[in-house]
Amino acid sequence: MGWESVALRVISAGGGQSRALVPRGVENVFGWSPDGTSIAFEAGSGTFGKLAGVDVTTGKVRKRRYPPAAVWKPD
Repeated sequence: MGWESVALRVISAGGGQSRALVPRGVENVFGWSPDGTSIAFEAGSGTFGKLAGVDVTTGKVRKRRYPPAAVWKPD
């Protein structure tokens, strides 16, 4: 299975149906933002991935530059 087929899904802590936030192309998941509104992940792309974040409510994905070390900031 290649990275093209890996999705990022969320499910309520109480159970129920999962919901796809990113339907494919997820290489690694780094974690939730401190305010719980976004999840940072690496979108696979050949040997090197791209850092991205997805808004949990809207599903909008925002690509980021890939720094050597990433941290969440208020903005």
